[in-house]
Amino acid sequence: MYDIAIWTPINPESGFGHFYRMFGLYEKLLEEKQSVTYFTNSDFIKLEKIDILHIKTDSINKIIEFLQKKLVKMIIIDNYDVSQNEIKELNKYFKIVYFDYKFLNPTVDAIVNFNPYAPEKYKNKNEQTRYFLGLENMLFRKEIKAEKSIDIKKKNIFISIGGSDVGHITYKILPFLPSAMHYNIVLGNGCSKEYYEEVDIRLKQLYLNYCLYRQPKNYFEILRSSEFVIISCSTTAYEVIYFSKPFVCINVVENQDELTNYLNSKNITTLTKDNLEDITDIINKNRFKILEESWFSSQNNLLYDYIKEGAR
Repeated sequence: MYDIAIWTPINPESGFGHFYRMFGLYEKLLEEKQSVTYFTNSDFIKLEKIDILHIKTDSINKIIEFLQKKLVKMIIIDNYDVSQNEIKELNKYFKIVYFDYKFLNPTVDAIVNFNPYAPEKYKNKNEQTRYFLGLENMLFRKEIKAEKSIDIKKKNIFISIGGSDVGHITYKILPFLPSAMHYNIVLGNGCSKEYYEEVDIRLKQLYLNYCLYRQPKNYFEILRSSEFVIISCSTTAYEVIYFSKPFVCINVVENQDELTNYLNSKNITTLTKDNLEDITDIINKNRFKILEESWFSSQNNLLYDYIKEGAR
């Protein structure tokens, strides 16, 4: 039985961004002896030592009944597939904390959006909704903070294009990588064994100097020890900024447009699937850039405290 259920997709089709950006919150709640679990209503990949409630159904009534039987009091939703009508129905039975990356602003108990441009987006706030906006509400995983002091190995480039590598962007950029560098290439849980092997074969054909990983446990150690970073325009960007790494981003899917625009406004180089060949010039001319921000010095526990109180 659980007081808090974190509803995210956990599958290759949706990627693992939702799961991982909730993991810092999950860890923190467990540390503080809260009864918390992940919840999903679609096929999912089992993850080691992670509690996951599962019911395969699109029926919101069946989901409500299922979660009521588990004595859930609060649902934390980070899932684009949950409709506004479904959220409204859920809120009749549970307290709802909604991660609102599409700026839908539903009437729920609390809305969270930790993007740095979020505060200016909510001009008309719901009176009964509590808002947690801006990067002071960023949910860092414990392992990120543990890797802050890793030594940097020069001439290494870290490449990771999401847990599922939507569009097989990693494979597509390989021909454009200059041979003078060493590459730490990370594929996530959502990438198949066959895709991993295809990438490995292509790397060998191109005679590149590389290490290829599939969801390594020391992910952040590898990231921190690399000099430059190539990533998707996702939550990972904030982790890279936290580490003060020079980076470029690749916009992989439409829901990354807002962050892409923000990074462009800060003179961070971004690419799309249509101009991947530009990566050669970026590397050769060292067009990677550090984004210096002060967001992380003002992080607070207000969101954690709200969730703990609300789940009682």
